[in-house]
Amino acid sequence: MVRTYKRKTERGTTSEAQYKAAARDVDNGMSIREAARHHDLCCMTLSRYIRRVRGDTAPPLPGYSTHRQVFTQEQEILLAHYLQQHAELHFGVSATEARKMAFQFAKQFGISCPDAWHRNECAGEDWLLGFCKRYQLFLQVATSFKRQATQPSTSSPQQTAQPSTSSKQQATQPSTSFMGESSSFAPHDVMPIPDAERKGSPGKVDRRKRKSEILTDSPVKKLLVEMRSSKGKKENQKVMCNLGDGFNFEAAEMYENDLNLTRPEVYPVKGLRELLDKPWRSIQWTAERKQQLTKAIVNYEPDVKSVHQARVLLIGPVGAGKSSFFNSINSAFRGSMTSQAIAGTAGTSVTTQFRTYTIKAGKGGRAVPLILCDTMGLEENAGLDVEDLVTIYKGHMKDRYQFSISGPLSEDAPGFKKHVTLKDKMHCVVYVVDTCKVSLLSPKMLDKFAVIRKKTNQMGIPQLLLMTKVDEACPQVAKDLKNVYHSVYIQKKARELSECLGIPLTCVLPVKNYCEELELDQDTDILLFTAVEQMLNYADSFFENQVVEDQEEVDSV
Repeated sequence: MVRTYKRKTERGTTSEAQYKAAARDVDNGMSIREAARHHDLCCMTLSRYIRRVRGDTAPPLPGYSTHRQVFTQEQEILLAHYLQQHAELHFGVSATEARKMAFQFAKQFGISCPDAWHRNECAGEDWLLGFCKRYQLFLQVATSFKRQATQPSTSSPQQTAQPSTSSKQQATQPSTSFMGESSSFAPHDVMPIPDAERKGSPGKVDRRKRKSEILTDSPVKKLLVEMRSSKGKKENQKVMCNLGDGFNFEAAEMYENDLNLTRPEVYPVKGLRELLDKPWRSIQWTAERKQQLTKAIVNYEPDVKSVHQARVLLIGPVGAGKSSFFNSINSAFRGSMTSQAIAGTAGTSVTTQFRTYTIKAGKGGRAVPLILCDTMGLEENAGLDVEDLVTIYKGHMKDRYQFSISGPLSEDAPGFKKHVTLKDKMHCVVYVVDTCKVSLLSPKMLDKFAVIRKKTNQMGIPQLLLMTKVDEACPQVAKDLKNVYHSVYIQKKARELSECLGIPLTCVLPVKNYCEELELDQDTDILLFTAVEQMLNYADSFFENQVVEDQEEVDSV
């Protein structure tokens, strides 16, 4: 198949917004055929779409599905980030190295790949080109300056100063630089353009020191000329560059006219605002506040007499930190590090059972009026089933039930609890999301969250959202956890999660789990206890929304 395919028809290009608008018209009383004619859609396709929506399942995405790929979307995103970081650390990555890394990545994780990959021990050229197009990664010719310095050129200056971007050169050029969106040449490949011979003295070499000049007329050149002639130019400024497809510099001002680089130099970027002057949420970081939170949690009593402990369900993608959150809460109340729940990192969910955990205040102390329920991680095409979530909400799933990949829990299964009361139901649902992967949530994962949110709202269960690993997402928070509500980045990610998942910003709480520490930390405990206090407050809201008749019936039982 051609590498750059041009569509010949408009089939499969209808947006999902058109289907949603047509579905709303059908709900308002319009017939399916009339709605399909009004929105220029196929009536059978619209009929199937409406049946899926009314069946409370994720509707099919319009358009054609992609061909079978070697890696999943999450795996390709991880590989793209790794290649970008590798390129930044090592001043570029060649296309051959990128193909070898892709093959080693597939071999390490046991991913099935074409036979040609095994024979050549590297990925194919066509795969690399498609991979670059999907994730906006560019192959740049990094040796054009070096070729010009060593070979005579017959092309115009404008042609020699620009790297080749044709697909044929990209596919056949053995030495290329693999960079990200803000791509640049590797410093050791950049050489100044040689000076032309002086007129009137052919063959004579002028050995006077000269400055490298940009031969093409461009806005960048005009900007550099203005900066050079400005009176307020700093004398110690070494490099002047414009973020784009390459370096634009003066040799005399870069390493004092010496481009024989022997070591890299790193220049910090200053002037970026990382911390807010005023926190976007007030919180006290004192020992008195920690004691106040601990006392409020331990002495909590639900409004319903038949319920003695609030049940909170943790839901989130694989590796978000659900089990680690319970271990952190348990450690904070016990006074020492614990690992009761199985936690770790893997390609699939480490938790395979439905677990209910009771927390004790101190070793051998009384139970805290809170039960944290852990579930299997969410995945795009696997993981926790939505129907199993409904069963958990209603309290029908027993502790230690082993989740099955064949289907949801049935009523005649051994793990199904038939007689349930209000104390067996879920009183609050908490979504757990890794702050470092907020931008990597795929459309399928967001659709799955939307279906879960719809089911949860129908049952009237209040919901919270925990942003874990805030210290890994923001360096300022890693230095001092008190900066969590001063961080511009954390506030941005909280707003982003609130918008994409449809959860109010007041329900989004950043936390830090214990992962590498051996001793407890007061600031970490305050964040954790603040989240637990909000869970208990939301559980009270669930109890208040219950019908009075149901509460009287439960009390009689």
